[in-house]
Amino acid sequence: MKNKWLKVMAFAFALMFTLSFGVIKAQPVMAASEQSEEATSLQDNLSGMLQQFNTTAEIDSYLEQMVSQYEQYYGEGYGDEIKEMYSFLYDWVDIKKSIGDYKKVTDFSYEEDKDSGEITSATMKVECEKGTATLNYTVDSDGNVKVTIEKKATMGELMEKAALNTLMGMGTVFVVLIFMVLIISCFKFIGGGNKKESNENAAAVAAPQPVVEEVEEDVTDDLELVAVITAAIAASEGTSSDGFRVRSIKRVRRSNW
Repeated sequence: MKNKWLKVMAFAFALMFTLSFGVIKAQPVMAASEQSEEATSLQDNLSGMLQQFNTTAEIDSYLEQMVSQYEQYYGEGYGDEIKEMYSFLYDWVDIKKSIGDYKKVTDFSYEEDKDSGEITSATMKVECEKGTATLNYTVDSDGNVKVTIEKKATMGELMEKAALNTLMGMGTVFVVLIFMVLIISCFKFIGGGNKKESNENAAAVAAPQPVVEEVEEDVTDDLELVAVITAAIAASEGTSSDGFRVRSIKRVRRSNW
């Protein structure tokens, strides 16, 4: 693993290499008594890079020269790390297309290591012609330097995004409503058979039932027969007929031989 100081030195060397192009220094946003010399130098170098590059071809040329110069002093094997470290420059060139050229630094804040006094992180906000951007600089415990930059959305971009979100939301609502209408319209097909069967059952229940006429049977002869039978049984038993009760009479049909 490469030493921490070599990685930090690579970034510092690149910054000095940038200054060799004669970039204009940025005006410190803090008073001299409030901002350390190292912080002021870092702010000047970072803002100088933003002023210097306008195209990717310029960045490619700059990185090739910087890697060549660095490897002459510290040996080979650092080219990829340096290019990755300065990949934010390509993002900056792309951001400039929408917010315009660099104008000035509006805010610069940083944190230092309590023991070494080295800057471990810094945030720089810059004003451009049509918007603003924020640059973040960090150094981790292994000495890896990372710089990122992102733009702050303009009012027009925010309005455009809000309009798109509104249209997407309304479109989603209409699609859901149409889908619900289609489902509800299918209910008549799903329940049609059951409804028809229910109507048929209701019609069957409502149909008038045939009236069965009850035929009243003349029981006068049966009463006389009961009296005769009772008297016969009482005579054969030698008792009174008051103790007998005929519950039913079953007629038996006999065939004639």
